[in-house]
Amino acid sequence: MLSIDIKGTFGNLQHRTILKSLDANACSSNINRLFHSLLQNRKVTLLNPQGRSAKDQKQGCPQGSCCGPALWNLVANEILNHVWPHNVHIQAFADDFVLVIKSDTNRSLVEDTQNAITQFSSWCSENELAISTEETNYILFSKMVRSPKITWNGYKINS
Repeated sequence: MLSIDIKGTFGNLQHRTILKSLDANACSSNINRLFHSLLQNRKVTLLNPQGRSAKDQKQGCPQGSCCGPALWNLVANEILNHVWPHNVHIQAFADDFVLVIKSDTNRSLVEDTQNAITQFSSWCSENELAISTEETNYILFSKMVRSPKITWNGYKINS
């Protein structure tokens, strides 16, 4: 079982990713237009002694906001609906994911886990999300004497 943490999910979620997910799902047109108008052309303005300073806001969905979890669920739904091999199951809770991989041998477990990680990582890249390798762990439920070595982009995942 591999527990995966996305780095700063709500703060780093790109507005274009949310809008892409809204467009891909069967949301009613008024909901779609509402979020397009809320998330496009946003600016943050700071008043300081030198005057006003404005910056485009192209990411972020504050954790704790009423719509944040729903917008994240729209984005996460894509990976949850991905067609996984018969021995791989994915589950989400809030902004965390768990991949449960079943295998008979250490070698096939490593191979199947690495393939699942590659697929998950591709989805993250497509959606401009990053994995917190420090917070990603796995636990082995098996009679295997030796835990397999699982890596993510060269980083050893803690067991």
